[in-house]
Amino acid sequence: PDDNAVSCHVPCPAFRWLWRSRLSFPWKGSQHINILEMTAFLAEARRRTRAAHCLHLRYFHVVDSMVVANIVAKGRSSSRRLNRLCRRLLSLNLASDSYPIVLWTVSKWSYSDRASRMFERRGRVIDDDDL
Repeated sequence: PDDNAVSCHVPCPAFRWLWRSRLSFPWKGSQHINILEMTAFLAEARRRTRAAHCLHLRYFHVVDSMVVANIVAKGRSSSRRLNRLCRRLLSLNLASDSYPIVLWTVSKWSYSDRASRMFERRGRVIDDDDL
C-alpha cells in the first residue's frame, strides 16, 4: 500500500434504519468523551451477553465515535485508559464467543444521541477541543 494514501471512512446511513433505545443511563462523573463512548460500548456488550440466545453471535453495533470504532476494530489503543476498557471488551467477546461488527455513523444521524441527552449532565464532558 502507498504510505501517502488517505483512508476514507464512509458513515453508515443510520438515519434510514428503525431504532429503539436498549440502554440509557446518566454518567456518574466527568470523563473524556472517548472514555465515555467506550464505556457505553462496553455496557451494551455486557447487556447483550447476559442472555443465552445472544451468545455465539456476530452483531452490528453503530457508534458515532470514530475513535471507538477504530479501537474496537483494531483491538487496542495507545491510551492506557482506553486500552483497559478495550481489554475488558475483548475478554467479554472471547468468553461469550460474540463478535461486534462496528459501524460508524455521523453524530447527527445517530438515534442514540437523543437517548443520551435524556439525563442532565452532572459533570462536564471533556471534548477533544478542550485539550
